[in-house]
Formats: sequence, C-alpha cells, structure tokens
Amino acid sequence: MDLFASSVTVVNAHRDTLTKEMVYRTTVLNNCMIRKNVDTSPTNDTLNTVDYYSISILYQGGYLKPYDYKKLPNDQMSNYWTLDTEEDLIILGEYTDPIDETTYSKLLKRDDVGIIRSVSDNTTVPLLKHWKVIAK
Repeated sequence: MDLFASSVTVVNAHRDTLTKEMVYRTTVLNNCMIRKNVDTSPTNDTLNTVDYYSISILYQGGYLKPYDYKKLPNDQMSNYWTLDTEEDLIILGEYTDPIDETTYSKLLKRDDVGIIRSVSDNTTVPLLKHWKVIAK
C-alpha cells in the first residue's frame, strides 16, 4: 500500500542548446498528495482569490536540482527531472501526450495545471523524504 495515492506530471521546460527551440520533457511521478487551496487578499475595495495546489511528492530517483539539470547535455535530460520555478509545470494526474509551445500555452489555461512557484526540498530528513511544491 502506498502512502499517497495521487500522480502528477512534471513538465520541464528548457531551451535546446543547439537549436535554441523550447523543449518540454514530461515525467510522471506517483505517490503524491495533492491539496487544492484558496488564498485571499484584499485589494482596494475588493477581495481577490487565487487557487493554488500544494503537492507533496515522496522521494523518487532521477531528481536533480534545477542548476544541475540545466547543465546536462540535451541527450541526457530525458533520464532526469527537476522542479524549477521558472517555466516548469505540474499537471494533476498522468499526462503522456507530446508537448510543444502551442500545447504548453493551452495547458496554462487548464484548471488542473499550475506553474511551479516554490519548492521545499525535504529529502535530507531521516523519515518521509519528500518535496513540497506550490503551483499556481
């Protein structure tokens, strides 16, 4: 029995060093816990709400820190994944279709997709090694 039952797909976006085109690599991660939250903040005379996802990802192999991931040669990137707060996405559930720039733009409009905004690396603790990701 798994501790968490949900899956997410991480979309790593980076520019190909040779062609200078955007490349999108997907990695499906299992054993995740997903919580949808709502944040409110007053602005002038209105109350603004923003939905965001708080996702706990149990430790899984193949992870590299964003800086190390970006240093990889193009042909090795498919063996790894990262959680970068620049252009990387989290899709709730498994997503296996190919992604290009048009698809990426369409994904940004979906309710079950968020841009990674923050990452807490809790993989150095002795028990329950995980990453906590906030995506909006």
